[in-house]
Amino acid sequence: MGSVTKASIKCGISRSTLYRWIDRSRSDVDSKLSDKSKRPKILTNLKVSDEIETLILDIRRRHNWGAQRISTFLL
Repeated sequence: MGSVTKASIKCGISRSTLYRWIDRSRSDVDSKLSDKSKRPKILTNLKVSDEIETLILDIRRRHNWGAQRISTFLL
């Protein structure tokens, strides 16, 4: 086994990425050694109705408020 530091420098990646890829290759034989998405599979809790979206956009246009202030206002 060689040096992880030398291998990561030669490949142009960080050592933590190389260690993550090594762990992934040991645990899953069919895995590819590319980054995997950390995006959630289901985003149902983040859906906004058309009515709420229109209200948010209207407040944004009228007052030029940001997300935090609009959220506080709507609550």
